[in-house]
Amino acid sequence: MATDRSESGSQCNGSEYDPKQKLWYGERLPSVLNPEAGIGRIILDSLARSPDKVIQINADTGAKVTCGEMRLKIIRVAIHLRKLGYTKGDFVSVACGNNELVVPVFMGCWVLGLAMNPLAPVFAKDDFVHMMSQTQSRLVFCDPSNRKIVQEAVREAIKDPKVQLYVMDDEGGSVEGCRSASELLEPIEGEQEFRAEYLGDATKLLAMVLCSSGTTGLPKGVCLSQAHFVDGMVFSTEVSDGPIFNFSSLFWATGIFGVLTSLFYGRPRVLTNNPFNPDLLLNIIEKHRIENLFTAPSYISALLAHPRLSRFDLSSVRHWHAGGAMVVEELIVQLQSHLPNGHARSIYGSSEI
Repeated sequence: MATDRSESGSQCNGSEYDPKQKLWYGERLPSVLNPEAGIGRIILDSLARSPDKVIQINADTGAKVTCGEMRLKIIRVAIHLRKLGYTKGDFVSVACGNNELVVPVFMGCWVLGLAMNPLAPVFAKDDFVHMMSQTQSRLVFCDPSNRKIVQEAVREAIKDPKVQLYVMDDEGGSVEGCRSASELLEPIEGEQEFRAEYLGDATKLLAMVLCSSGTTGLPKGVCLSQAHFVDGMVFSTEVSDGPIFNFSSLFWATGIFGVLTSLFYGRPRVLTNNPFNPDLLLNIIEKHRIENLFTAPSYISALLAHPRLSRFDLSSVRHWHAGGAMVVEELIVQLQSHLPNGHARSIYGSSEI
């Protein structure tokens, strides 16, 4: 039923609240992309337009991936999974940090129309069991560091005895009950001729069960369609081809939107698998000339207390988003004073909106 929100509703940062239905509505803006096409088709088309452009940079190793290389990796994952019998609507749990395999795997699954449930790699077993019991995933990905606990959660939560667990390294196949995710990137027949099929109405195609931050209890799953991720971009507020960065894994909405901004608009995404520390963040910003980034408010507090903050060049920053926990306005104001060419703002609560 249509509701006139302009008269009775209140507004906040582009979102609107309907007091009668007690519903929050996200900002409504027409997308420059076609949400009906589906994420996979859009990404593969975008990557094909600039095959030699660098799309991913590993700040830990210096390794770079071009658009053409990323496109081929995604296609290989999609073909391998299709041959293994995975089809549209199957659930996939992903409990991984930021490594070079995550994006090809994640996007390869989306090309096939699989429904993703990204989980925090540092979850306790009870958290994994809580979410896996609901999704009953046919496919699970994890890191070497959390393989044992994820494997225990899978056995406890998922009823299907054929559920497959992949480990994000080259040694996963040597562990009983596991396979290596690198197998999915091996050359396969049909990769050069591959075209992503049309999966139907993207507004009705479940793309993800996205967990909220868990700051108010057990993680809560938010169901989002493929169309949502095409026309609801958080970081596409300006036309730019500059680098983007955050520490977020794909468990966080900001991690997802950072990856999609990179793939949709051809912006290099800098990643690290190292935990936050002020020097690491400042060095990455300065070395890679980061334009868009996201951090938790606690990271900003640590940064503002850094004795050498004023010596680092932050002139490249255009947008600095903060979230994952409540953000005090004073923190944003202090950060803003260090950004001569940029803006800082809170996007806490984006997964619910």
